Amino acid sequence: MPGGACLERVLIVEDDPDSGEALMGLLSDVGYEVRLVSRPLGATAESLQFKPQVAILGIGTPLMSGYELIAQMRALPELDGCIYIAVNAYGGAEVARLSFQAGFSHHLIKPFAASELLGRLALLRPGSAGQSRVASGAGAAVGAISA
Repeated sequence: MPGGACLERVLIVEDDPDSGEALMGLLSDVGYEVRLVSRPLGATAESLQFKPQVAILGIGTPLMSGYELIAQMRALPELDGCIYIAVNAYGGAEVARLSFQAGFSHHLIKPFAASELLGRLALLRPGSAGQSRVASGAGAAVGAISA
């Protein structure tokens, strides 16, 4: 991030209400400012208003895939520097390859442990503040995020 800005704003695009709420609760509990969008068609407009530093996008969302959504979001100059994390119920080398090819920095396969997401976010944060978030959030009530 330019100027060493901290990663504080996270946009979640997840069509499954339980998974979306669990992610939002987890990240809010450890201090992130979080917005949840349940339909990818509204995500671009929300991202222009919110200007997330990290976007967690579901890949298998209806009407528009996460691959299509990241292409739209990455084309917006207002979102330069945003880091994209793919979330999907499917694994394998080919799925991960497609995610990275589309521009995602990370790919998480559901269900994943809360500590796995928090650990990746901590790696993206400058300084030691991210490390303390992992320690405090790893035992959160959300043990695993699933579809």
